[in-house]
Amino acid sequence: MTGSTANQKMAVQRINCFIRKMDMKEVEDDLISPTRAETYPGMYVCDASHEDWPRYVKSEQQALVSRAMAYHNGEIYIVELPGTIHDTFLGFLDIAVIIATGTMDEHLRSRR
Repeated sequence: MTGSTANQKMAVQRINCFIRKMDMKEVEDDLISPTRAETYPGMYVCDASHEDWPRYVKSEQQALVSRAMAYHNGEIYIVELPGTIHDTFLGFLDIAVIIATGTMDEHLRSRR
């Protein structure tokens, strides 16, 4: 294993460890709280270097998909949980395409 590969693996494992220790019910409650401030960046996960974040994003071993997180000033935050807003909008998009094309599922297959 090269030094670069070892660094990537260690960065991903470290971030995954922090994510796995989190109570996802608590994260979800925090993210959907009506008292959440507009400036609130999301649920804090851990500190990470500017090099570690892209390593995590490129990894196929993510404990939580990187699109559900944000990196800001050396810190990683969970900004949404998969299966919430993306799935809802994907369903709406499927319906809109079916209505617009009139094809139902005859020629188009959903990616869901």
